[in-house]
Amino acid sequence: MIKATQKTACDLVFHHHPRIGAMALMASFVVSSCSAFAQTAALVKAGSAEREGLYEDAIGDYKAILKQFPSSREARLGLAQNQARLGYCAEAADVLRKGVWPTEESVQQQQWLGVCDFETGDAEKAIAELTKVIEVMPRDKWLRISLARAFAINGDYQDSIDSLNGWLAQNGNDADVLYWIGKFYEELSEQTFERMVKEDPNNYLVLQI
Repeated sequence: MIKATQKTACDLVFHHHPRIGAMALMASFVVSSCSAFAQTAALVKAGSAEREGLYEDAIGDYKAILKQFPSSREARLGLAQNQARLGYCAEAADVLRKGVWPTEESVQQQQWLGVCDFETGDAEKAIAELTKVIEVMPRDKWLRISLARAFAINGDYQDSIDSLNGWLAQNGNDADVLYWIGKFYEELSEQTFERMVKEDPNNYLVLQI
């Protein structure tokens, strides 16, 4: 009944007072346009601070934008990125998880979530997020290294090695990737030796070392 009454009121305005209806539409358009312009101008200001390396200033700008425009995905992502750059990874992850992301934009959210979760030591979440992103961005070296390091947090060094070897198979040798493979092999060797000592301290290999 309320909806019907509201519709009737709108009909009355447009049919019996067309000039008032047109003015109302124009006012609504002007308010919407001004709001969009204000948001764009604020994003440009925040982006400028970010490019100049003024990450604290950019964080303040993006927070101000979100306060006025809480649904701004650009501001939410910008805030999280700059927080992560300054090491505020827990805060960045919280900001990202509070956002609503359409499918085409979710990759960036998952990418930064994965990095932030890794930096805060939450290996399980980091592995879940980074695995999703790598399906879309399989050639990104640093994402693959982050995933391998997340596996290593859990002591899954073989998974770390396998993940990086998979990247090498697609992209060829790379000094950074080879470095981390070597490092994980060292960790895997120590892990294997410790398990060997625990299971059979009299093993001849243990005694030789």
